[in-house]
Amino acid sequence: MGEGRQGRVRARTVKPGSFLGHYEILEPLAKGGMAEVFLARDSHGGKLVVLKRGLAEMMEQDDLASMFYDEARLVSMFSHPNIVRTYDARAAAAEHYYVMEYLDGLDCQQLLHRVARAGHSIPLAVSVNLMIRLADALHYAHELCDENGKPLNIVHRDISPGNLRLTLDGQVKLLDFGVAAAALEERTVTRVGQVKGKLTYMAPEQLAGSYDRRSDIFSLGVVLYELSTLTRFFGASKLVVEDRFGFKGAEKPTSIVPDYPPELEAIVMKATASNPAHRYQTAAELGRKLVDFVVANEMRLSDEVLADFIIKLVELEKDPVEEPPPAELTVRA
Repeated sequence: MGEGRQGRVRARTVKPGSFLGHYEILEPLAKGGMAEVFLARDSHGGKLVVLKRGLAEMMEQDDLASMFYDEARLVSMFSHPNIVRTYDARAAAAEHYYVMEYLDGLDCQQLLHRVARAGHSIPLAVSVNLMIRLADALHYAHELCDENGKPLNIVHRDISPGNLRLTLDGQVKLLDFGVAAAALEERTVTRVGQVKGKLTYMAPEQLAGSYDRRSDIFSLGVVLYELSTLTRFFGASKLVVEDRFGFKGAEKPTSIVPDYPPELEAIVMKATASNPAHRYQTAAELGRKLVDFVVANEMRLSDEVLADFIIKLVELEKDPVEEPPPAELTVRA
């Protein structure tokens, strides 16, 4: 993990061309309330990486610095082909950051926008095969234990298209465990009264402040619904939070896509049941049902076929176009 936390951080501006450790900062990628993300180059070999750095003013607060430290510890424990890899981490007085693999491609949110603008569709085989891999990754995270065999009780809590990355070599990776609930130091990561995650992908119980692994299964089911129907699960209008407490279920896929396979509809609707007891109880169970569907319908795809599909989507837009906010997206009239 690098050095332990010591004292207060000293504010420092990071710009392209500057270094954090042996990582050269190339360009900013994103900035949130607690951290900023950069594309960087490892000077020990020249490999491109993604560096997530805690904001200095946030790291001056012990509880926020501890949250970032726990996040870095958590992601460094993962070893799964469909979860982004972490190479390095540092938590010291002057800097808090960790370094992840760079994934060239696009996320599922960009996928939905590009398909919609081009008037294309997403082959059902692509959507289902992606979800099989992600269900396996999610089950791995849910079952992860510490070095003493104690379950970490990880719940991702932010499964959404923007956190699912598709690469040009046909891989899909689960990103951003920053709001995951894990028993790392017998401490809650979220302050009382806060709701973490994307509202339009949250399970009803999560919005009410209660969650477990079945909440992640609901969110993954919502993503599958949207990829396979090109329709927002909760509609295209801005979310009114109060309405979610009376949630009874979304429109059935067969009412949107007439030739939607009934077997897949049953899987999607069970995954997104409003009552957690009526959902699949593990991501592995969801994955097995999807595998059965793929085998029965001869839909299994190779990495090469997925890569070809992703590359074609990337080539659709050589000139970047600003993406509309997720809650406003309408991809099917």
